[in-house]
Amino acid sequence: MVSKKSTNLLNLTKPNLSGYDSHFIITQLDVDSKTINVIPNTGEKFISFTKYVSNSFQIRFVDTYRFMATILEKLVNNLNKGGTSKFKETRKIFNNTDLELLTRKGVYPYEYTDKWSKLDENSLPEKNHFYNILNESDISGDDYIHEKRVWENFNCTTLGEYSDLYLKVDVILLCDVFENFRELCLDTYGLDPNYYFSAPGMSFDCILKYTEVELELLSDYDKIMMIEQGIREGLTQASMQYARANNIKISDYDPSKPESWITYLDATNLEDNPNGFKNKKLVANLKPKKNYVVYYMAKQALKVHRVLKFNQSPWLAKYIELNTNIRKNASNDFKKNFFKLMKQCRKTMENVRNRMNLKLVSDEKASTKSINRNTFKDITIYNNNLVAVHLFMDVLKFDKPIYERFSILDLSKTLIYDFHYNCMVKSYGADIQLMYADTDSLIYYIKTADFYADLTNKPNILNRMDTSNFPISHPCFCNDKKKVPGTFTDETCGEVIEEFIALRAKSYTYKIVGQEEKIKAKGIRGHVVKFHMTFEDHMKCLFWNDAPLQPD
Repeated sequence: MVSKKSTNLLNLTKPNLSGYDSHFIITQLDVDSKTINVIPNTGEKFISFTKYVSNSFQIRFVDTYRFMATILEKLVNNLNKGGTSKFKETRKIFNNTDLELLTRKGVYPYEYTDKWSKLDENSLPEKNHFYNILNESDISGDDYIHEKRVWENFNCTTLGEYSDLYLKVDVILLCDVFENFRELCLDTYGLDPNYYFSAPGMSFDCILKYTEVELELLSDYDKIMMIEQGIREGLTQASMQYARANNIKISDYDPSKPESWITYLDATNLEDNPNGFKNKKLVANLKPKKNYVVYYMAKQALKVHRVLKFNQSPWLAKYIELNTNIRKNASNDFKKNFFKLMKQCRKTMENVRNRMNLKLVSDEKASTKSINRNTFKDITIYNNNLVAVHLFMDVLKFDKPIYERFSILDLSKTLIYDFHYNCMVKSYGADIQLMYADTDSLIYYIKTADFYADLTNKPNILNRMDTSNFPISHPCFCNDKKKVPGTFTDETCGEVIEEFIALRAKSYTYKIVGQEEKIKAKGIRGHVVKFHMTFEDHMKCLFWNDAPLQPD
C-alpha cells in the first residue's frame, strides 16, 4: 500500500522581500534547529525562503515584487478603477463608508516617527513631516487632507493608533491586490502564482501548458558548450554622441543650414534582454570572427567547422500571440508590463552555472558538517544561533532549453540588422547616421526636412512601422499593425526630437519639442535622475567648455 504524505504550506507574501526587508525576519528563524530552505539570488538577497515548523507544516516567504513589479499605491489605484467590489477582503472588515477612504494607499511620516514617544502624540503630524528622504518626495495636499479624514473617521487619538490602522490597511489591500492577481492568472493561464516563486518560473510553465510542446533537453555536454558559446546579448553602443536637429518643427530652425531630423525607433515585441541574467555582449568591430557560433540565418560564413542539426517549428507563436493580444487591450500599465514580462521566456535563458548553493543553519552540528565539506566557500554570521553557509555547486543540472534563447537572440539581431541596412540605409544612403543602438532600439540622425513626411512616400519603411501610438490626426497613424512582432514603433509617439546627447551605452538624454527632456541612466535611482540630472549636465559632461560639434 502506498500512503500519501500531505504537507501543509502557508505562503507569506510581502513586497520587496528579496531585498533588505527580509533581514529582520531571517535573523529570527533560529527559534529552533528545524530546516530552513533558501533560494538565494545573491549572498544577501533571497528569492524565497521556507521555514519548517514541523514535518508536515512549512511557512514559505515570497516576494510579491517578483510577480507585480509595481508599488502598492499604483496597484491599489488600478484595482479601484473597477469599483470597490474587487476589494473582497477589505469589505469583510470595513463598511462602505470606510471603504471609500481606505481603497487607496495611505501615507505615513516614516522619517518623523524616529522614537517610540512620538507614537503617543495625539494629532496627525504636519504635512512637511511626511517628506520622504529616500526618494526626495513630498505628499500632495490632497493626500494630506485625505489622511486627516481617515484620522477623524476612525477616531484615532494617537499616532500609534493611526500607525496600527495604516499597517492593517496596507496588509489587507495587498491581500486584495494579490488575490485579484491570482484570479487574472487563473483566468488567463489556468495556473496559480501562489505555487511559484516568481513570474519567470510561472511563465515557463504557462508556455509548456498552453503550447503542449515537449522540449528536448540536451544531455551531450559538447552540444551544451557549443550553444553556450553562441549566446550573446544585443548590440549596445553610442556611436555618435551629439546631434541637434534642424527643421521647421524646431524653434530655432536655421533655413541657411542643411535640414536634419532625429528619430528614435524601437522594435516591437523583441524581448531579447532578460534582466537578471548576465551574458556576453555583442561588440561591433571589423576583426575576423573565427570559431563563432551563430544561428544559421545570422551570418555569411567563410568556413564551417561544426554544424548542429535540429528540427524547428513556430511552437511558441501562439503563446506570444496570446500575451500580445491581451496586452493590446490592457487597461493599465501594470497589465501591460506584466503580460510583456510573461512573454520573455526568461527561464530558457537561465545560466545554471550562476546558481548559488547557500544554506541557512541554526544548529551547530549541521553548520560544522557544512563547513567541513570540500565545496565550502564562505560563511555569513547573522547572530549566535544562525549562519549562512556558502557552498560551491557540486552538481550542475542542465535542465533549461537554452537553444531556444540562443535562436531568439540571433534572430533578433538579424531583424535589427535587416531593418537598418535593407530598409533605413537603403532608403537614405549617405544621409543617415546611426547615433545610438541598444538591443532593440535605434536612434538615427537623418538629413531630411521631415521624417514623417518621408514615411508617406517611403512605403518600404512605413510598412514596417507600428504607428498606432501616433495621434489619430497624424498623417502616418494606422492601427492595423498595433503590437505586431517585428514592427518598429516611434518612441516619441510622433513628436519631434530637438536634440540628443549620449555619454555612453545606457546613459543618454534627448529633448522633445514642447515637452520635458527625457533622461535615461541605467543603474541610477529614479529620483536622482529626476531631481539631480539635467540635459545641461550631460552637455557639460560631454563638451565641458568646448562648443558642441554638429555632424557633417
